[in-house]
Amino acid sequence: MKRKVFVMFLCSVLGVIGASLVEKRAQAQGQGQVKPVLIGVDANGIPTVSPGTVTLSTANGDQVQWFSRGIPFQITFPSGSPFVNSSFAGSNVLSGAIEHGATGPYNYTVTVGNKSKIGSVVWGN
Repeated sequence: MKRKVFVMFLCSVLGVIGASLVEKRAQAQGQGQVKPVLIGVDANGIPTVSPGTVTLSTANGDQVQWFSRGIPFQITFPSGSPFVNSSFAGSNVLSGAIEHGATGPYNYTVTVGNKSKIGSVVWGN
């Protein structure tokens, strides 16, 4: 039991460190703000998304960083994406800058295993 708790703690710390490093790298490249979204799972294995809605600036080229604490997930924009790509997979992914002219809102599906949850990206100037 102690080993499991330690492994969960270590994954949590590594997820936060990884998220911070990706954000710093993106900002160093002159891109807009990186908006973090934490992906998790509840007691029933259903994905959780926090925050459920992310507001990005098209003028600044903001981006989303979806990350988890070691849980692999897939992000899919089924009806159009505000980014170059419409799907992302991993446990720590950066969207790339929101496309200029994106007019959302854009809903996306987060899938962990065989269970899904809806999140959304909205835009502002």
